[in-house]
Amino acid sequence: MITTIYRNLLIGGLLIVVGVLLILVRDWMPQKIILISSSLISAGILFVAISALQLKGTSEKPVVIDERILKIRTHTFMKAYLFSFTIVCILGLLDFSGFLVITSRSVIMIIVFTMGLSASLLSWHYNRQGDICEG
Repeated sequence: MITTIYRNLLIGGLLIVVGVLLILVRDWMPQKIILISSSLISAGILFVAISALQLKGTSEKPVVIDERILKIRTHTFMKAYLFSFTIVCILGLLDFSGFLVITSRSVIMIIVFTMGLSASLLSWHYNRQGDICEG
């Protein structure tokens, strides 16, 4: 885990350096380079910040993952995937029938938010409920 954190810190640092270098050489390149360099710098800062938070959190006691937690996680993400897949199918049918015309950006955002929201709500529900009854 620690090596992954250090690798992400290295990736973040490299992204920041490449972004700054692109800003410095923008006179020889087109104007779109500013957008690319700012995106690289933002991604690098995000990598560094998340890795720093993970590194800070590793000094605490290790989390014990038992069979119950693994079963809840598996069940939760399976159900969240099925819910998101159902939403994609409904959006596809609505688009195919002509009732709804949306851009691909909107579809991706709907899928991402649906998956995250359903996973977090189902995880909360199953953790509160207790054991998962398969059947």
